[in-house]
Amino acid sequence: MSQQDLVCEKVLGTVDSLDVFLEQLRADPLINIIQDGIVVIDRDKNVRLMNQCAQDLLRMPEEEAVGKPCCEVIRSDVCGDKCDHCLKQPNTRFMENFNIDVLTHTGEVIACCMHTAVIFDHLDKPVGYIEHFREMGQVREIIDQQSELLSLYSKEKERIQTLINSIEDGVFTLGSDGRLRSLSPRLEDLADCTEEDLLGKSYTEILSLSSSENPSSDPFPEGLQNASPIRDHRCEIRTTQGALVPVLLNTIPLKSPDGEVIGLMGMVRDLRELEGLKKELEDRYSFANIIGTGPRMQEIFDLVERLSDTNTNVLIQGESGTGKELVARALHYHSPRKEKPFMKINCAALPDPLLESELFGYEKGAFTGATQRKPGKFKLADGGTVFLDEIAETSAAFQAKLLRVVQDLEFEPLGGTSAEKVNVRILAATNKDLKTEAEAGRFREDLYYRLCVVPVHIPPLRERKEDIPRLIDHCLEKVIKKYPTRTGDKPVFAPQAMSAIMDYDWPGNIRELENAVERAVVCSTSEMIHASVLPREVREPAPQTTASMDPILSSQDEPLDWDQVEKIRETLTQCKGNKTLAAKMLGMSRTTLWRRLREIERASPATC
Repeated sequence: MSQQDLVCEKVLGTVDSLDVFLEQLRADPLINIIQDGIVVIDRDKNVRLMNQCAQDLLRMPEEEAVGKPCCEVIRSDVCGDKCDHCLKQPNTRFMENFNIDVLTHTGEVIACCMHTAVIFDHLDKPVGYIEHFREMGQVREIIDQQSELLSLYSKEKERIQTLINSIEDGVFTLGSDGRLRSLSPRLEDLADCTEEDLLGKSYTEILSLSSSENPSSDPFPEGLQNASPIRDHRCEIRTTQGALVPVLLNTIPLKSPDGEVIGLMGMVRDLRELEGLKKELEDRYSFANIIGTGPRMQEIFDLVERLSDTNTNVLIQGESGTGKELVARALHYHSPRKEKPFMKINCAALPDPLLESELFGYEKGAFTGATQRKPGKFKLADGGTVFLDEIAETSAAFQAKLLRVVQDLEFEPLGGTSAEKVNVRILAATNKDLKTEAEAGRFREDLYYRLCVVPVHIPPLRERKEDIPRLIDHCLEKVIKKYPTRTGDKPVFAPQAMSAIMDYDWPGNIRELENAVERAVVCSTSEMIHASVLPREVREPAPQTTASMDPILSSQDEPLDWDQVEKIRETLTQCKGNKTLAAKMLGMSRTTLWRRLREIERASPATC
């Protein structure tokens, strides 16, 4: 006997007779209260009882149904060949039929689920049946609602998945055991694998949570159950090839309705492009990009390198165009502050009120048009570096306010009532002799001494002409990136053009040289750059610039003096072939030296 038969027998048991059973059933008030249809049928398949729910469902009163064959009353699609099915099966006392159609007596077809149980007497003989059926309308409504909810869930899941797939960051979820439950296509790309390769694996197989910057950092020291949200944690993703991809990790715990942590969702952002740009920026302002081979520039390199690891204020002095900002950026990007902002402001470009608002910021309502609070450069650069260019052009009133910032590293925003402290390194630059300016009363002496803790003086280009060939080569590389040549080769300056460049004093220094090189490349019709495309002031210098007082050879028409020739050769050997230094030691211009060398070269074969 099956489990369901045992349940049925326990509920119905056995009866003395069908009539006795019917009397007991009618006497039970629950028969007409329950919301399921009950029909009792005798052994001859005639209806003997219908409760109120069955009458309402079949649209037929009990007095009309009693005595009629059950197939004429219930009229379901199980009548006929399925009738007595339960009696024909050995050891079976009931039959279930789900989703059957019943034809009511008003012509409607109603979907029902029906259960048939056999009534036995004490002699274990069947004396009748009980038909129990329930209208499926409510069930179907529930099913339809569930189907609609499933459809909405499916659409929402698809929408969320589309959203996740469109996010540039990689997304993953972990179970409470720390194993991967899902990951987005972007994360698959970062890890160079498929979702199937990683599902069920520990997060430690894909995330290298320690890095070169945080070698012992673990964002989940107490496990995922007690994990707090992570914000911008620098770590690495380990690809299937073993490569490490730098990423920024952010996580949030996933919780059940009762607040229990059941997992974690994480997002990782690829830092390769950012780190590449950062390295490019550091390289751009590295010492390698400050061109200089002479002893004065080497001294500056040594000084800048020593200052990089300190927070000392530095005053950078030099003529316009010598590269003061380049030195300032090198100081910043080789210091522990390189991860923080570098804020530059040209003090000569703004009047006092605007300069103060730019540096110190302002509060809402501080002046007309100040509709909201704006932080200044000092606040934005907190932890980094502030570069004050053209500091000598500031007014005495502004210098007094700046003195407090330099001295105490605190300031009051315009319209503010309290001081704000910052942690910044201050670098200043000027093209004037600031000490002379201070002695003349045009610059505050106390501010000068606070800014000029360590002075760095950059020599003008005319005092380091030995660097011009390398500077030109560097400028050419930058220019041809903007204006590629037809052949793709780097342009070359003709000897006459190079001679004119070396003889010119370059009052605009490196900036003027860069502009001259760019003009020459743009105006030249070939890769050989001639003097004709140089600026007029370079190719046709003023007489006093090119006049050469040559103590060795006073006239170019003077015949060669071989004692003097020998002195030229000795000087060149002493200068290791550096013609610029040799010309200085000989007291002649570089052009004169080159001319004499050509004369020596032409004359040498004839004297042999």
